[in-house]
Amino acid sequence: MARCSPSRSGERRSRISFEDVVTVQEVLNMTFLPMNMHHVANELETPLDHKLLFGGPLLVQAQEEGLRLLAVDRSLFDNPFSTATHELG
Repeated sequence: MARCSPSRSGERRSRISFEDVVTVQEVLNMTFLPMNMHHVANELETPLDHKLLFGGPLLVQAQEEGLRLLAVDRSLFDNPFSTATHELG
C-alpha cells in the first residue's frame, strides 16, 4: 500500500492511500463524480457544527447528487449524507 500525505497535524487521516482508492474505483467500475459550482455554492440541509474546508462541499455534493460520502473524518459521521468507513466492516 502506498503512503498517503500527512494531514496538517502530521498524522494521516486514513491508512488508505489515494492510489488505492483509485484502484478500488477501477475494480468496482465506479465513476468519478467531478465537483461543480452548485456543490460549492449550495447549503447543506443538515448544517455542520463547524466549518470544514473541503468536507462541507463534499457533503453538499452528496446531498445534491442523492449519494453518500464515504467518510474517515469523525466530524462527518453524524451527517445523514455520509457513511463512516468503519460501518462497512
